[in-house]
Amino acid sequence: KVVGVVLTGMGRDGANGLKKIKEYGGITIAEDKSTCVVFGMPKVAIEEGAAQVVAPIHEIADRILEAIERLS
Repeated sequence: KVVGVVLTGMGRDGANGLKKIKEYGGITIAEDKSTCVVFGMPKVAIEEGAAQVVAPIHEIADRILEAIERLS
């Protein structure tokens, strides 16, 4: 029962982590391009299907709470 979130940043390590979380039944969230300073890591996560939810930064906290409720 894990929720993973990738925010603005570069690289692919966050996408790799989200893939593992998703593989084991967790819920994964990535920040939307509209609020990212650097859209590198979230973009990779989204393109590779690792992110189940994509939301702007101001909605991330609500998406985390929703994910926790679903996993409960």
